Amino acid sequence: LGTDSRQRAGATAVIQMARALDLGAVAEGVEHPEQARLLRLLGYRCAQGYMYSAPLSGEEFAGRWTPARPAALIA
Repeated sequence: LGTDSRQRAGATAVIQMARALDLGAVAEGVEHPEQARLLRLLGYRCAQGYMYSAPLSGEEFAGRWTPARPAALIA
């Protein structure tokens, strides 16, 4: 997403359709702060891409994003 008007039109159409259907939308492939800023202005509240993290294995993801739990609480 950048200066290409077709990409911007597509991103706008997706977020408008999601809103009309009362759904959320995730912007994918965000690599640069300017893309994130534009998507935020369009109404996206969730995004993923290399700007945030390189792809992770399941174990890496769990280690990074799952809060540690005391052993007594794990069933």
